Amino acid sequence: MNQYLLTISIGPVQNFIAAARRTRDLWFGSYILSEVSKAAAKFIHDQGATLIFPAPENVEMLLPDSGFSVTNYILALVRTNSNPANVAACAKAAAQQRWLDFASSAIQAAGKNVITMDIWNDQINDVLEMYSAWVPLDASGNKSPEKGPLYQEARERLDLILAGRKALRNFRSAKGRAGIPKSSLDGARESVLKLDIKDSKEIRRRIKVKRQEHLDSVGLVKRCAPLPGSNQDIEFVSVVRVAADPWIRGKAKTKEGRIFFQNIARFCHSDFAPKICSDVYAEFPYDATPLYLSRLSALKNDPDMSEHHKKLAEIEKLIRHKFGQTDQPLPYYSVLMADGDRIGATLQKMRNPDEHRKFSSCLSTFSQEARSIIETQQGCLVYSGGDDVLAFLPVDRCLDAAADLSTRFSKTLQPATHDLIDKPPTMSVGIAIGHCFDPLEDLLISAQTALEDAKTGQGTNCSDEHNGLSLHYLTRGAEAIRVRDSWNNDPKGRMERWIDLLKNNLISDGAVYDLHTLAGNYSGWQMDSLNKLIAKESERLLLKKKPAGKKLSSEVLDTFKREIKEIADLDRVARELLVARHMIPSYIQAKSKAKTIKQKNANKGANKEGGGSG
Repeated sequence: MNQYLLTISIGPVQNFIAAARRTRDLWFGSYILSEVSKAAAKFIHDQGATLIFPAPENVEMLLPDSGFSVTNYILALVRTNSNPANVAACAKAAAQQRWLDFASSAIQAAGKNVITMDIWNDQINDVLEMYSAWVPLDASGNKSPEKGPLYQEARERLDLILAGRKALRNFRSAKGRAGIPKSSLDGARESVLKLDIKDSKEIRRRIKVKRQEHLDSVGLVKRCAPLPGSNQDIEFVSVVRVAADPWIRGKAKTKEGRIFFQNIARFCHSDFAPKICSDVYAEFPYDATPLYLSRLSALKNDPDMSEHHKKLAEIEKLIRHKFGQTDQPLPYYSVLMADGDRIGATLQKMRNPDEHRKFSSCLSTFSQEARSIIETQQGCLVYSGGDDVLAFLPVDRCLDAAADLSTRFSKTLQPATHDLIDKPPTMSVGIAIGHCFDPLEDLLISAQTALEDAKTGQGTNCSDEHNGLSLHYLTRGAEAIRVRDSWNNDPKGRMERWIDLLKNNLISDGAVYDLHTLAGNYSGWQMDSLNKLIAKESERLLLKKKPAGKKLSSEVLDTFKREIKEIADLDRVARELLVARHMIPSYIQAKSKAKTIKQKNANKGANKEGGGSG
């Protein structure tokens, strides 16, 4: 008796995830794609098929807004009495209907009066790209004496057919409109917004667009469809709030600090500081833009904010009175991207659907645990599906989150892979740290580059490829500083050691920059005879630069001797120290406690009076 192995791929990923200017665009796009895929998976399950990927514990996990994330790839075992073509067609229809539900809610929130409906109607039914393929599978056993492992062969053939189907895309006739601006998110489709809405401040606020911004149907859905379980005024966490989190945590450790944030909250308005939908940021559950004095000034000069000038002035008064001009949140945050290693090789070893389902179930478990890991580290999870994770994190928590994800991934998948493959799957993590007021898409690209570095070996034979951590620090106006190493070499522990040494003034800033200069001078040299010279020269530079006016301790010097034994070590250590140097302020802000201007002046006076006590 034959069964059918059915697969469905849903997209496009670019439209839903990659095209983003705001964190809401990014999160809601990935959420839509997951919900659409979930609708297709639920229909297949309801037809009596066995879901292989995803493999939810129960059907309730496939209900709308369940919190369970699904990738855009579905694999199932369809019964003999079911026509796989019909199952695939109806699953696609279920996915399309879920997308149309999002579109309908967006129209209701935005209002038809702001939308050019004929352009909207042309686009809305032509968004999803869904491809399917199926092959028969002998259900009598795992192997046939003549044909070998049937499930493995069926999956390989299925993947080839699906790849061929994707190559034969449905090229529908274009319906471009002359003189209509393209979407500001990706430039692929015409804007569905009426041109005269730019003159209406109220409409632009409601649909969350700037004066010169244009949105196609997908962009408008991402901006206007209500967040699950929230009203229209509740927003997704902004990168500005993530960047400010160490400062807010530090200040909120005192009663005075908590009262300060409560006072600021009284003047916050959804137009410039919307409330955010996360319990992680309970100390100040609003966009943190007004906490930056430079941004407050820009808001006051914005014509759209004229009615809020009094509120903005009160916020500025509170900040200046409490903390002065210089004590402000740091504007840097991190984007974390993680991806499993050797997943394809592991899947090729699956001998039957049961093994594959067990593996998929482990991936689903990890996907759910990833949220807890990210939120425990004060982060904001954008997407976690299968072996992929995308999240925003404060700078002082990104290393902990990366290490926790890597450890949990290997531990969760171990039961399903230990007897299948010699090298079990691991997780590589790329982190990009950048300025929260720079374009979001730039940091996303940097995070993707960091992930690629994490997966790529650094040796001449790439023996350390995969299972890596890569950290890219993007300072404004300069090239990114990049560090990368295998998790086997404990890069997190090493980075934290540099941070502690620098934070406690056990290494001078001058030594950091001198080591970086020395590494640059010898960059590209491959002479083994220079290794001893490099080690001695590094030691000389370190002893020359006295941290806090004191002699470098022998313990710290021994640490560097162990780390720097050749030219490549010097280059790695120099870059790690530079990144650690930039990360330190976030750690300091997270540990600090609120001090008023009055208290600071009192401390200065006490220091002066006691200055000669020796």
